[in-house]
Amino acid sequence: MYKYALNLFLSILLSLNYLHAEFDYVTVPPGADPTISAEDGGDGFEEIAESRGYQTANFTDDDLKYFGDSKAVKGGTLSDKGNRYPATLRTLGKESNYLENTNFEYLCYEPLLERHPITWEPTVPRLASHWKISADKK
Repeated sequence: MYKYALNLFLSILLSLNYLHAEFDYVTVPPGADPTISAEDGGDGFEEIAESRGYQTANFTDDDLKYFGDSKAVKGGTLSDKGNRYPATLRTLGKESNYLENTNFEYLCYEPLLERHPITWEPTVPRLASHWKISADKK
């Protein structure tokens, strides 16, 4: 009985110490990581990219209505159910005409840019943060 009470007391004491412990969190000032140079994407990268003709996404309030609602609640669970399994996981070729194959392709091969839903210009970033499109658009 004494051993059980001592273990319980030590467990509670340890739990309380853990809850009230002060942790040394890494504090990074807002903005870019100061250890990263501007050439590698750190503070000052925007000026370098702009001087070389690169662009980035600058959405207006009117544009943002096409990409989601600012009042949307973050979190939750999205459940999706497929009622069939495709004959193959290939995205091209024989028996690749299932809708599920298109979803696999979209998940495996994410593009650098996506087209804007209204203007249809490739100006919506996916993997790229900055880009430059040549005059001949090739």
